[in-house]
Amino acid sequence: MTEPTEESQSRTEQFLKALSRMPLYRQVIPQEAGIGWPLPRRKKDDGRVYATVPLFGMRPLTSGGAELYPIFATVTADWATKTVVEYVDLRYAGLCPKSDVPQPVGRFPHDEVADMTVAEYRAAKGALLTLYDTLFDTLAANREFDAEFSAEFAALFGRLLEPGLDSQYRALAEKFVARFKPETRHQ
Repeated sequence: MTEPTEESQSRTEQFLKALSRMPLYRQVIPQEAGIGWPLPRRKKDDGRVYATVPLFGMRPLTSGGAELYPIFATVTADWATKTVVEYVDLRYAGLCPKSDVPQPVGRFPHDEVADMTVAEYRAAKGALLTLYDTLFDTLAANREFDAEFSAEFAALFGRLLEPGLDSQYRALAEKFVARFKPETRHQ
């Protein structure tokens, strides 16, 4: 299977790939870090929309997949310009458990996606990232989400969000996660 070309990728996927190539990212983020699902924010004072991207630890397993470790940092960018406006080391800020030997919080692939082929997972991920484009555009236009979009986004987000990171996503963006993944699955 060939990788999608940049022209066929969603703007959200292009942004996440560009983020991983930024000097800031290369200087302060460990190579084994995973890039999480963006968390949208709209500032009330100026209406601008921002994407906060959680970064979590990953350790590849020889048997395949990876162990997941807690979210340790976030990078926030202005959605319109893709300019990074904030980097937060959650360990330094006291918002993440400090440990010399962090414990895994989950595994990838998790139960919700374990039955998918690699091609099916990539397609679902691509579909969700395309829906993120609509989500950010809708927020930027200060419009409401229609029911069809909300249902489609919630189905994909709920399935693809790593269960071991669920509580941290909720702590970072409670209203967003509650809206698009209202129930917490047991890990």
